Amino acid sequence: MRYSPLFHFHRRQGFGVLLVAVVLAAVMMVLALSLTSTTLSWRYNAEEARQKSFSRSLSFACAEQALLSLAQNQAYAGNETKTIDTYQCAILSIETLGQNKILKTSANLSGIVTNLKTTVQLAPFKIVAQEEVASW
Repeated sequence: MRYSPLFHFHRRQGFGVLLVAVVLAAVMMVLALSLTSTTLSWRYNAEEARQKSFSRSLSFACAEQALLSLAQNQAYAGNETKTIDTYQCAILSIETLGQNKILKTSANLSGIVTNLKTTVQLAPFKIVAQEEVASW
């Protein structure tokens, strides 16, 4: 039995429609995956920024603890770990630079580290400078 050309044409046309559907599905899948990847990346960056902010606040709180201890006792040497709520931060050894004391505090929250350097004038007692540094 021989196929008519008309029947053969319809058979190819159906294949073309199927091919277009497969290509469109592939393009839509690529778009969906790229959108998901972008969303996950954005969410990860937002979480990292939140942790950095919390780490910075923890380091500032530790500096406040060190300032209080230094105001109460000018011979305060640091070298201790403070627990604030359930988190910990470190007060490193206090350095003397002329009439000033340099307080170094560090907070590590899930690998996000904030190192804070605070320069304090003793007489009158006041903060001269406070900055975040990359490392000690």
